[in-house]
Amino acid sequence: MGNDEPKRTALLGAILGALFGSLLALLCQRWARQRRLQGRKPIQVRQIVRFTLSLIPVVRQFLKLIS
Repeated sequence: MGNDEPKRTALLGAILGALFGSLLALLCQRWARQRRLQGRKPIQVRQIVRFTLSLIPVVRQFLKLIS
C-alpha cells in the first residue's frame, strides 16, 4: 500500500473545506436575517466574498502551525 498521505491530505482538505463553507453559509444567513430585522441594508455578495478571501491567509497560517 504505498504512500497514502497525499490521498489523505486531499480528503481532509475536502472535508474541512466543505465544513468551513457550510459554517460560513450558516453564519452569513444568520447575519443577513439579523440585519433585516434591524432594518439595515442587506448584505451584498461582494462583502461575503471579501470576508471569505480575507480568511484564507488565516487558515494557511493555522495549517502551517499544525504541520
